[in-house]
Amino acid sequence: MAYDSDHGSYHLTPRGWVKDDEPPTDRLETWNYDMHQASGWSKEIFNFDRVWINEGISEAERDAAWKKFGQPLSSNRTRDVSFKR
Repeated sequence: MAYDSDHGSYHLTPRGWVKDDEPPTDRLETWNYDMHQASGWSKEIFNFDRVWINEGISEAERDAAWKKFGQPLSSNRTRDVSFKR
């Protein structure tokens, strides 16, 4: 049994990342995540999967937003984060 777990969604928008279960109307991409922490002493493990792309926005525009805003979460000493595109 996990010590802690969570799941939810992050949406990349022209304003940056928005964490919400309700997708904003101006979203460029939506990513779902699952978080698992085996014990209170272990790292949180976040796995992100892209589940939606705005087909009306070019890949170059989405890449520019990624470059501008980065990832919604980054790995650090207390968590590991991975993304599947």
